[in-house]
Amino acid sequence: MKELNEFADEIYNKNLNDLKDREYVLADTRIKNVSLYDHQVLTAGIAVATVKELLIRGKSPEEICREKISEKDLISVIRIASLLHDRGKDHEEKYKNHQKRSAEHSKKLLEENGIEQPYFNLILSAVERHHLDFNPKTLHEKIVCLADSLASAGDRPELAKAKTREELLRVSRSNRELYNEVFEGKKGLAVFLGDVDRVHSYVFETSKLPEIRGGSELLNYLNNDCLKELFENELAKECLVYNGGGSFLAITPAKMADPIIKKIEKVYLGRSRIVTITCAKKEIDYLQFARGMPPYANEDIRNLKGEGIGNWLIESHFGKDQGKWFKKINGEECEICRKKGFGEIVAPLSIELRRKKDMKENIPFYEALPIGRRCNSCGKRVAVDKKVYEKTGEELWLCNICKIKREKDEDKDAGGKFYFRKYFRDFLNTKNVEVQDYYSKFPENLDELTEEYGSYYAFIYADGNNIGALLEEIKTPAQYRHFAEKLKIATENSVFEAIFETFGKEKIKKLEKLPFEIINIGGDDVTIITAKPFAFNLSKLLLEIFEKKTEKIAREFENENLPNLTMSLGMTICKAKYPVYYAEKISESLLKEAKKKAKEGKQLKSAVNYIYLKTDIASDSAKELLEMYFERKKAKVSLVMRPYILEDFDFIFKKAQEIRQEKLLSASQRKAFQQALAKGRWEAFNFIFYQIARMPEYKRGKLIDIIKELSNKFSCDDENYLWKLETDSDIMYSTPIYDLLELVEVGGESFE
Repeated sequence: MKELNEFADEIYNKNLNDLKDREYVLADTRIKNVSLYDHQVLTAGIAVATVKELLIRGKSPEEICREKISEKDLISVIRIASLLHDRGKDHEEKYKNHQKRSAEHSKKLLEENGIEQPYFNLILSAVERHHLDFNPKTLHEKIVCLADSLASAGDRPELAKAKTREELLRVSRSNRELYNEVFEGKKGLAVFLGDVDRVHSYVFETSKLPEIRGGSELLNYLNNDCLKELFENELAKECLVYNGGGSFLAITPAKMADPIIKKIEKVYLGRSRIVTITCAKKEIDYLQFARGMPPYANEDIRNLKGEGIGNWLIESHFGKDQGKWFKKINGEECEICRKKGFGEIVAPLSIELRRKKDMKENIPFYEALPIGRRCNSCGKRVAVDKKVYEKTGEELWLCNICKIKREKDEDKDAGGKFYFRKYFRDFLNTKNVEVQDYYSKFPENLDELTEEYGSYYAFIYADGNNIGALLEEIKTPAQYRHFAEKLKIATENSVFEAIFETFGKEKIKKLEKLPFEIINIGGDDVTIITAKPFAFNLSKLLLEIFEKKTEKIAREFENENLPNLTMSLGMTICKAKYPVYYAEKISESLLKEAKKKAKEGKQLKSAVNYIYLKTDIASDSAKELLEMYFERKKAKVSLVMRPYILEDFDFIFKKAQEIRQEKLLSASQRKAFQQALAKGRWEAFNFIFYQIARMPEYKRGKLIDIIKELSNKFSCDDENYLWKLETDSDIMYSTPIYDLLELVEVGGESFE
């Protein structure tokens, strides 16, 4: 007979695979944003966590299923039954009597794979009786039934519509009793959240591209491979609701949460020698799965009142306008509260996670002695080993940490085929683009990446806007899994599409070295390094494509205040020798300002902020740099208007394209215009228009039209339409002209 755990893996990887690609096959036709695939996977995770909790409490397999089988086989039986329990819902038109079809499908599959007794009947009976209406008898049948209920508890309209606490307790009674029966009146499951500490400090502590790649790749290996392997060994991969970008969410037995957290911490620190991870957990019962934090009933929520900080806390959670706390279900008279559900459990967990991060007293630290050879990569720790690298001829003394990163970068088993390089190649295959010697095309260092493009690189850091608020509206762990996975895929594809459109099919095939490196894509978080000429076009395309790729995800929330998902971006353009550590810090600071800009209107917008550093300055504050370069305090003017919402950036970007393509301004003229702007409003106005008046008629007319279009777009002054009056700032006037001229200068190959 085939090993049961192997059979379970086969079902997960093959039998359910067709469902993964058919999102329209739903777990419940009344719920439009939970696929059957996600529901079945989460049911399996919850069921495995449940049976493991009972085994830890002292229950024997015989007590649970009335058969003398091993604990390992019992867990596999529960897992298989859960993965198959709703397989009869294989089409939207076949939801009625799905239990019978699920049993028929399971029976056929078990027979084909030679599953023997008693496992055959144990699996089949759990599939047949996975609803309370089907009268589950044994504890193992009740475990699958409970897991099915918990996986979709937050989606149950009858729970969400309950107006009073009495009504809520009445409609949830049977499932609450089942939970209490299985766990004997105690909480049996825990949700826990984990997040890697100081990711960017670890990855970008050096300017050596191999160490940056190696550090990022090591984290990807820990987040993707090691974490999944740990859950497979301890429980099941389905217990991991989501993982990506250094964060994860999991459902575990209550008694296993702390031991698993310790093992995770040990894995991260053991493999990296310095990376730590913080976790926060919460044990939850049935109503918390379904409705989040108390109060649960709509009437009690409406009656919430507070004074002072109490009122502020209520409004910060539910919103100031109580009329928007609830939404109608499918146009019906009844309403549900937007915030109530599984997401309301995850939100305070995130807060607890941040608190624990801030309270950490002990972190790994390698002392650098006053006398000792410093690491040639990070410059922080004492070097322990000398290495000569054949590819570049470099001779480096490295500390333990940088040595591990470099070894990961040069991992012969990986062959340079890092996660995002592999994924991008898969993407190219979908475009029928075959690239010879693909992996050798990536640059070894920043000099190789930039040497043909003026020796400047751009550090791009992008992040989704207000995604956390969306997560708080999620009703079930299955929906959380669905949203997180779809957002991750949409973000990855947005990056790949943007790169493909920026460089083009032929350039990707012909270039000896590709002038970009994807450092990380985690959830909605993106970091890319690229050569200067491609930076603006790549950034603009990334935001545009992200909005398109996430349209369907946004619609699933049915939130009129959020018609689409958006992303903000911070970018630092600097010399190849400029420390990546500072470039990352400045980009992060620029991103924060871009996010503020994104929130200025009634609806969130994608936004862009950037700085072009022509001189090396050791600073990590974008605000300080922008003030130093572009603000003239005495004249009360700012030479720039950035950050821009995407619509405005696209407009000014296209005008810059027009100037460059039609060669309306030479480099010396652009520089003279920029210098004039720095001297003051009217001096700039007189100088610029005097110079334009001396140009040939064709150029003169084009430039005046462009300036007037910018003036109208940004509501500039009627008399001096180079400048806009700022009413809510210490700066009295700002201008889009300097930004326009800088875009022309930096645009480079993206304008060709």
